[in-house]
Amino acid sequence: MSSRRLYLTPSMEDYRYATFNQDGIPPYLPYAKEKRQTNEQSWEVVGCECIDPVPMIDDGDELDILRVTDTDTCGTYIFDLGKRSPQGSDYCRAVLFARQQLFQEIVKNGYNMLLLEGWTLTLYRKGKSHRIEVQYAGRPAYVSGKAPPFHPPPFMAVLESQHLFS
Repeated sequence: MSSRRLYLTPSMEDYRYATFNQDGIPPYLPYAKEKRQTNEQSWEVVGCECIDPVPMIDDGDELDILRVTDTDTCGTYIFDLGKRSPQGSDYCRAVLFARQQLFQEIVKNGYNMLLLEGWTLTLYRKGKSHRIEVQYAGRPAYVSGKAPPFHPPPFMAVLESQHLFS
């Protein structure tokens, strides 16, 4: 005995009964078409710099680490520059802002430092407009007592080059 269920056709004008297969999927499902303008231009990747997560504590730092997350925490931040051409300082500010935002998120979750930090910066172009995307990742931890001082994000000198993505 096959199971029969009622479902609507895409025209929504009539109802039909259909036999479902063994997986419970009808032979025909209503669908929706997505309309995309053909003249819409997409974002082109101009360049990308990736720094894998690296330790942010020195060997000489004696820290009383009480807990560490099992996985890295990641945040993605997008900066629209409009028609202005990006400069080295724009990249640095974007990474610093992304780090600050990620740090605020981990503080909300009860952590007070990042043991590992890394980032990926991607520059996009659409016509004359530019966009910077920063994905900042870190391993949150909670340290009792005084947390170590902030170090700059790893390998920031890479971004200070004027010809980074030219």
